[in-house]
Amino acid sequence: MNMRNLSLSSVAALLTGFVGIGTAAAGTVEIDSLAVYPGGSTTVSVVSPAYGPASVITGLILLGTTGGQTIPVFCVDLFHDIGIGSIGPYTHYTAPVTYDSSNSSGPSGPGNGNPLSPTVSGEIQTLADIGVDQYVYDSANPLLGDIETAIAGAIWTVEYGATVTSSDSEINTLIASYVSYAEAHPQTFSLGLFPDGNTQGFANTQGFVVGTPVPEPSTWAMALIGFAGLAYAAFRRDGKRDAISI
Repeated sequence: MNMRNLSLSSVAALLTGFVGIGTAAAGTVEIDSLAVYPGGSTTVSVVSPAYGPASVITGLILLGTTGGQTIPVFCVDLFHDIGIGSIGPYTHYTAPVTYDSSNSSGPSGPGNGNPLSPTVSGEIQTLADIGVDQYVYDSANPLLGDIETAIAGAIWTVEYGATVTSSDSEINTLIASYVSYAEAHPQTFSLGLFPDGNTQGFANTQGFVVGTPVPEPSTWAMALIGFAGLAYAAFRRDGKRDAISI
């Protein structure tokens, strides 16, 4: 099974009919499995006014659907848990990312959180797009695990105003760089998957932002120039890092 090809086709299907940051095509996805890249043991420390301090599993999330597709996403919901492996199935609905989950009613309750500005929503989408592009098109990069870890941390930084730190100083450098890039290049839309179909809400499982693998060419030209050099500069001076795998 080519997971990267499935990622492209499934995201393209979600994007069909999706228009702008304030509207989304009515759509549902049945999720029955979840994996984390680079792995379920990679964590960062997260501290925000409403959350933490806590050690949080981080990275690119690969959602499996009952239809056999794989959708690449990042978590935008620090306040609800979801399992790794076979889960649910859970029904998730497409919606723009317009709230965080900080005011949701407890770990198993529904509700929206604090509203996000269109700019912040666009920054979150920019970060998710970079993460999925790296996973789909740059799978041989030995730093891919660090990149996906940093992207997830950068999303929580801009969404919650959180301080996200890793025990690896290179990942911390990447987080700061990705945040700066996203703040300068926010997307004009966002695409999320949420368990509450009536609003962009949070219920008994997590909400996600979907990375879109067909970004604006001018945006990606700039991203490739900036981050290609940054990623390879992050190699340890004492030798080449081993590739990270699930």
